[in-house]
Amino acid sequence: MTRICQCHEPTPKPQKPGVCVQCGAAIEGDWVCDDRQVGEFFGRLADTFPGNPPPELEEFRIATEARERAGRGIFGFEYVHKNLVRNGREECSDAFLYAVLECLQDRRKGIEPQEDIALMIGHHAVEIWRLFGRMRDKERGAP
Repeated sequence: MTRICQCHEPTPKPQKPGVCVQCGAAIEGDWVCDDRQVGEFFGRLADTFPGNPPPELEEFRIATEARERAGRGIFGFEYVHKNLVRNGREECSDAFLYAVLECLQDRRKGIEPQEDIALMIGHHAVEIWRLFGRMRDKERGAP
């Protein structure tokens, strides 16, 4: 039977990324963020759209997968103990703020800011904020 790493934050061996340097055990399981896991979630995400998924989903997937791969080498397994709900909520705030700042840039350039789109971004950011809150509540035992 293979021994599975239980370290607070696994550290993969450079020459054997599936083995933890700290404990010598295997780093495996359905909790490991890798191409397969991210791909599975994107497959399930595509299924949530009625009919065909929007064409932007593929662009979103490419951007998301590239960010995850780039971060994998930098952050490793930090995600196993981070407060990701709080981080996700911060990103929602950032997304709306970026839209607001884009409008202010447009004003400075003397062009019509797309405030209607910025407000839609804000609307969706609030909804995502709320859903992250539901994740937190479920972790605490809410139905």
